[in-house]
Amino acid sequence: MKKEKQAKHQEHKNQEKTETEKNEDLTEVTAVLDELEKYDDLTHSSSSDDKIKDLTNDLQRLQAEFENYKKRSEKENRKVSLLGKMELIKSILPVLDTFEVALKSANELSNKSPNNNCISHNSNNSGFELINAQLLKILNSEGLSEIKTKCKFNPEIHEAVMQQKSEDFADEEIVEVLQKGYEFNGFVIRPAKVKINLCPEKNDA
Repeated sequence: MKKEKQAKHQEHKNQEKTETEKNEDLTEVTAVLDELEKYDDLTHSSSSDDKIKDLTNDLQRLQAEFENYKKRSEKENRKVSLLGKMELIKSILPVLDTFEVALKSANELSNKSPNNNCISHNSNNSGFELINAQLLKILNSEGLSEIKTKCKFNPEIHEAVMQQKSEDFADEEIVEVLQKGYEFNGFVIRPAKVKINLCPEKNDA
């Protein structure tokens, strides 16, 4: 009987020990799971940060590419617009030449006409001059400018179609303008056709 009690008591202790060990094991497992969960959260957070960083870089790159594309498009549009205006103005230059010839002829005719026709001729001249001035004003506002000719000959903006040799003028000095030249926003669209002087001594040497 005594042995039976001792056996039961020992069995009870063993059960308590087993339960304690189980609790300790459970605690350890719970702690490990907690650590794994923290690590998983940390890994997930790090991955999200990397993704956000990559997306941010992609967006910045796309934005930079779009800005470059926008600048290129604007530049191309300005270029196309400029070329269109240039071609239009080039087509109008003969009209300016015609006005210039007409004004010159009208002035010469006025000088040769009788006095009783002077008023009529002067009125016509004033009309031509007004139209020509208005047309030039519009073209100048768009970027057209007349090439300067009161200077030494410059092959980049002048075209020498005639020459003379005289000691009364400097070498390569422009002595006469045969046709006006024009620039459009810094581009030569028609060089000035001029007559230049060549010093005899320099060219004979």
